[in-house]
Amino acid sequence: TLSLHDALPISSPGDGAGTCGTDWTDSGTSCERLCDWIGAGICPSPVNCPADRACDLTCDGIGACEDYVLNCAAGHDCSVSCDSSRACQGTTINCAPDADCAVDCSGTDSCKDTTVVCPAGNFACDVVCGSGIGTCEGLDLQCGDGPCDISCPSGIDTCLNATVGCGANSCHATCAGSGADEKPALTCGSSCDCVPC
Repeated sequence: TLSLHDALPISSPGDGAGTCGTDWTDSGTSCERLCDWIGAGICPSPVNCPADRACDLTCDGIGACEDYVLNCAAGHDCSVSCDSSRACQGTTINCAPDADCAVDCSGTDSCKDTTVVCPAGNFACDVVCGSGIGTCEGLDLQCGDGPCDISCPSGIDTCLNATVGCGANSCHATCAGSGADEKPALTCGSSCDCVPC
């Protein structure tokens, strides 16, 4: 099972020889990368996960991955952590078509106006929004064929104007608060188990 708090690296593709390639750290089971907002930690966009292992990318720093495109690698689980103010604001996260995908948003506006494109196959896609102001405000979660979940805590504008387009599988929103600014809008479509807040 993929941890939502695993670090996820962003960088150049792997070298095809079972290693993670330039700018990535090989943990033995996954390729990890930290994208920061200054100096050597700056990652170029688009960020493509290496093809050989699961991918753990952390965007940590003001606007570290803002307006980026992050591409997960086919056949491998992918975890993206947006840990600072505007870390992934306006970013498009393309999950792999045939692996689980997890996105963790934990800073002010960290995933504001972010688009998460979930796996096309029967694989899980989870977004966890932290309690910072506007953490997932305007987020667009595009569910695939697998289970799809979003968690919104109590807070100011945490999931204001966030939308979830459900697929055919289960589609759940969990909200700790009762205010309209804490609840995403679900479009249930053909979901067999659609549970809004």
